[in-house]
Amino acid sequence: MKPLRTLVIEDNVEWYEDFRDNLKTVPLPDLVGPVYEVLEITHVTNQADADKIIADYHGHDYDLIFLDLNYPLTADTPFNSDDDVASDENLDDAKTLQGMKWLPELRRLQPRAAIVILTAHATDKHMKNAVDAIRDYRANDFIPKTTKFDDIAPRIRVAWERARQMQLLTKLRREFRELIRTRAIRTYAEDIGLMLGGVKTSIQSATEHLKNGDASLIPGIANTIRVELARLEDEFTALNELLTVDRSNRSEVNVVDLLQQIKDLYQGVSDSAQAKVRLLFDSLQVTVKTYEGDLTVALHEVVANALEALGKSERRPEERMLTLAVKRVEDVVVVEVTDNDGGFRKDAYAHLYERGYSTKKDADHQHQGLGLYIARRMVNHLGGAIDIESREGEGTTVRLTLRDLE
Repeated sequence: MKPLRTLVIEDNVEWYEDFRDNLKTVPLPDLVGPVYEVLEITHVTNQADADKIIADYHGHDYDLIFLDLNYPLTADTPFNSDDDVASDENLDDAKTLQGMKWLPELRRLQPRAAIVILTAHATDKHMKNAVDAIRDYRANDFIPKTTKFDDIAPRIRVAWERARQMQLLTKLRREFRELIRTRAIRTYAEDIGLMLGGVKTSIQSATEHLKNGDASLIPGIANTIRVELARLEDEFTALNELLTVDRSNRSEVNVVDLLQQIKDLYQGVSDSAQAKVRLLFDSLQVTVKTYEGDLTVALHEVVANALEALGKSERRPEERMLTLAVKRVEDVVVVEVTDNDGGFRKDAYAHLYERGYSTKKDADHQHQGLGLYIARRMVNHLGGAIDIESREGEGTTVRLTLRDLE
């Protein structure tokens, strides 16, 4: 049973209780769609308590947050934000507009929540503050508390939809950055391979000249090798920095959501391959505490490899299938990417993770043989394991085993 986790930061208790009672009368599918089954509400009256409850929430996000535009900073500095006789000067007092001041930090702490601004004052100044909160601090809507609840429910639906669109846009931007990072890794790996090839050629040339008793070109060859080795050191340093970026930011990653994002992102590729893609999971929430960037890169590489293979499969298009499955097994999360392309030959197993090795027929040398090499590097960073089970003539399963990083 998936709860809709709702936080209300509002110092007018009477208004909150009326709002809460009305909110409970609205079926959740009418507010936020069919995913959520039960309403879970937490209420605080000041920023200090809000800070504490978010900090104690063990990294879980709230789904829906109602934030009063004016409320006390702490329980010891009361301010009646709903005082009808409050002057404009009062409303600009340092003790007021705490909701507006705290909103940027709240958005940072709760990046996925739908945030709705509440304001009891219908002055132009307060309407402008509410609009600014949406424009500048990624709030999703505002509700005047003078509005009847029958009019509030549609505003909540609008805020929820805006939050989901914003979340999707943020995810797509992150995926785009990760794809760029993956391509950058590929480029570094290719450059390093070319440099190593150049060093090898130079050494072979020096060896041949020495065999022939001609030492005149050796200084020039040695200098070329020194330059190439220096370039290699720079490339390895840059590659290492790229591979370890944001390594300190572990987070609770919902692997089901991540696979759904990747499935959506590769829709065009799967259509071109004339392959069906299905996602299997036991629960909507299969989470692992890990480095999301590295996991994303690993899954991208494995899925892209599988779809590329299916696109060149000898199977009829209506038979081509890619299955993305995720499940929790005791203290680990297992992700399986299975295609029915036809499997690997037995003699390929020893080379599948080698940089530059590819089983794909490629007259134009387009395949760099980096997919599984990069995927294994990423999974190793995560303290996990990757293994391949292939049945020749049937298909291949790439299995990633992930565990929480403490």
